[in-house]
Amino acid sequence: MPDNNEDHTSLVTTYVVNKTSQYVTLTLIVGGPGQTATSLVVLDETELLLAHPGDIFDYQIGKNKDLGGRTLKIVTTVTDTAENHNHTELIIRLKGGVIFREYPLSKEVNDNGSAVYNAEITFFSF
Repeated sequence: MPDNNEDHTSLVTTYVVNKTSQYVTLTLIVGGPGQTATSLVVLDETELLLAHPGDIFDYQIGKNKDLGGRTLKIVTTVTDTAENHNHTELIIRLKGGVIFREYPLSKEVNDNGSAVYNAEITFFSF
């Protein structure tokens, strides 16, 4: 039975960007081993990725100077397809802004169950 005290499936945070033309990139790493996932990534009202399967590596969200005040929303559904465990996780990584950030999320699910991970990241420009 899942332990609800260990369910961390939501993230609301701010990511600091600057006035440069450097791209901010997003990486989503799905776990644990053998689990499957699909992700939706939206910047404000624009869908960047729709039903993207599996991991995402260094996806360019936009340039620092264009992101201030905008909001990135991520919805990832991780489904238990591993035979030997029911652990699901999602690691969200942002880089290219002022500093690198990594946000680990996780949840234990029932056999063949799913966990829905939601993230809302607001870009703050100084």
